[in-house]
Amino acid sequence: MEGRKNVVLLGATGSVGASALQVLRRRRDCFRLLGISVHRDLERARDIAGEFGVQYLSVTGKKTPARPFPGIRRLPIEELVSLDSVDHVIVAIPGLTALRPLLSALGAGKKIALANKESVVVAGHLLRRALQTSKATLLPVDSEHSGIFQCLGSRTEVFFSKVPALKKIWLTASGGPFRDLTVEQLSRVTVADALRHPTWSMGAKISVDSATLANKGLEKIEAGWFYDIEPAEIDAVIHRESIVHGLVEFCDGTMLAQLSPSSMEFPIAHCLDFPKKSSVAAAGIDLLTLGALHFEAPDRVRFPCLALAEAAFEAGRSSPCDFEGANRVAVEAFLREDIAFMDIPKIIGEVLSTLVPVDLPDLTSVEERYVEVRRRTLEKISRTRR
Repeated sequence: MEGRKNVVLLGATGSVGASALQVLRRRRDCFRLLGISVHRDLERARDIAGEFGVQYLSVTGKKTPARPFPGIRRLPIEELVSLDSVDHVIVAIPGLTALRPLLSALGAGKKIALANKESVVVAGHLLRRALQTSKATLLPVDSEHSGIFQCLGSRTEVFFSKVPALKKIWLTASGGPFRDLTVEQLSRVTVADALRHPTWSMGAKISVDSATLANKGLEKIEAGWFYDIEPAEIDAVIHRESIVHGLVEFCDGTMLAQLSPSSMEFPIAHCLDFPKKSSVAAAGIDLLTLGALHFEAPDRVRFPCLALAEAAFEAGRSSPCDFEGANRVAVEAFLREDIAFMDIPKIIGEVLSTLVPVDLPDLTSVEERYVEVRRRTLEKISRTRR
């Protein structure tokens, strides 16, 4: 088919990758999946490649294919995103491993759909610098930031710069599976409990982040970079229905909100079709069936990860990097059942108290700081192990 745009999907076997594939299935007339990256799930990669006619593959894990991928060329991930034939890059890799390919895609001037908040939290200053000297377009896939972006008129010039008349950004959170539990009850929850999100189907790490409200703290830091606003100008609100994804309050007292069902297909489709609205999407909202929307303040006593992230946001410099690194290692330990659920904020707080914020002027300094934070957190976990 002529006129189709070529897409590279990084993290094709993850939960966001699965949603992106679903969008691409419905949009074969407009988009061609040219290349994918996977970490270790090579059999799933083989299935995706066969279904979509993928031409390029990047494997980021140490495992090598037991059988060849006929007709598919293996490329390093940074080379994959920089191919001249690539129009769109969907970044759905979790963690800091997305940062280098993201910077490569920015340098190559691609249209990027970003579903990786860690890279913005840890190195927002590097992304801003790269975007200022690039012809690339950076669009958010996170439902909250996609919602805010749409409330601000879907104008790319709002990113990494002040937005006139903007008074406050409100990010919504479902509250996770433990929103009604007491502190005593939280001390007994299991990994299986934490992975049962009430409204979203997500990967393990982000599901735990939703349960601790760390995810909302990371999104507040992300919003600070995206819209160049202060911590006091961003707030979080518990919204159990997960229908309103973001609200924007203007200086004249008016507000705009973006609503859509709890599916990542909507923000992904918005990115791919930008600046037009997608004409093909999943089923929308039935307001009469929905009936009502509810909002409440988050409890930072029961969920201290939110307060820890907010403090890191206020402190600035390397503190957001420190929070993200300590949180990731602590969540990994919880998923291994090495520590209890309420040990996550305890460990993060103790690690952050040992670190002095510093400037991180370049990619090397960011990566070195991240390694140091991980090392300190692992040491703390080894002394906390239950």
